Amino acid sequence: MHVNMGINPLPATHMNWSSNPNIGNEEMKQTMPVNCFQKLTQYIRVADCASEPAKDMPDSDALYKLRPVIDRVSKIFKDMYTPSEFVSVDEAMIPYTGRKKIKQFMNNKPVKKGFKVWMRCDSTIAYCHRFDVYLQCWKTGTVRTWTWLQRGKGHDQ
Repeated sequence: MHVNMGINPLPATHMNWSSNPNIGNEEMKQTMPVNCFQKLTQYIRVADCASEPAKDMPDSDALYKLRPVIDRVSKIFKDMYTPSEFVSVDEAMIPYTGRKKIKQFMNNKPVKKGFKVWMRCDSTIAYCHRFDVYLQCWKTGTVRTWTWLQRGKGHDQ
């Protein structure tokens, strides 16, 4: 349902259940009532709150709630395709204007504010083989390093 809401974004979640045929989503209306969806999203969490890192820890992962999903999707991308010898590493920006410490500002880019993602792609077919979100530790200034960016001939590892 959240994927569907991302494909067809509306100003408010409850608008997906609107009786107006131009706004409402019939599949979502048939799946569950809006009140049930709101209760589920209120109480169900996919991250273990007990494993939440302390906010004052200098090297804590700002994406600890999303890290299992990011790692799983990255592993699937890696396992599904073996890249050719022509690979490129580049950054991409996911537009975001909210308040998160990991948000980057790059003045000379088309997307000026957002989350920076490093990607290693096959240059021949533009397949994203590996990716990770750029995180700079704001307290120490250290940057997370990725061993897969530094590999040369062993590009498929």
